[in-house]
Amino acid sequence: MLLLALLLCLPAALALGRRSVANARAQPAATVSHVIVYWGNMYTPYDANNPLGLAPVLMFTDRADVATFTLEQYFKGPGSEIAAAGFFPDVDTGALTDGKVFTLALDNGVATVDIVQPISFYGDLSEPRMQMAITWMLTQFKTIDSVSILLNGQPLPGLR
Repeated sequence: MLLLALLLCLPAALALGRRSVANARAQPAATVSHVIVYWGNMYTPYDANNPLGLAPVLMFTDRADVATFTLEQYFKGPGSEIAAAGFFPDVDTGALTDGKVFTLALDNGVATVDIVQPISFYGDLSEPRMQMAITWMLTQFKTIDSVSILLNGQPLPGLR
């Protein structure tokens, strides 16, 4: 009797399985990009090429605006799991007034980041570390050769 039940159910199960595989193939897969976000890390050993102690965190997104996504992650700061590995933010964005911290424009390979939200830095090295992190994050993309960072349309005081 068990054999008879298997013989009756098996063809239906196989047909269902084939149909679901065909459906899975018919749907286009989302394009997933990997990006690197840099934050300070207390465990990064001193290196003359990285004197401010930045360390990379690999992240993934299916968004087309990968540069914007990368900066959003930076300004949000490391999540609790990432912070547990010694990563720390350099910038406090406070309460967002209009939902955005920055604007990003690209012109002839130059990315201009204008920080439009009032921010504060956590320490003396935070401003140069932010500059280095933003530059490294954006120049990982092949369409960006250099970066300009502004604060409400003006160069940051430490970057003049």
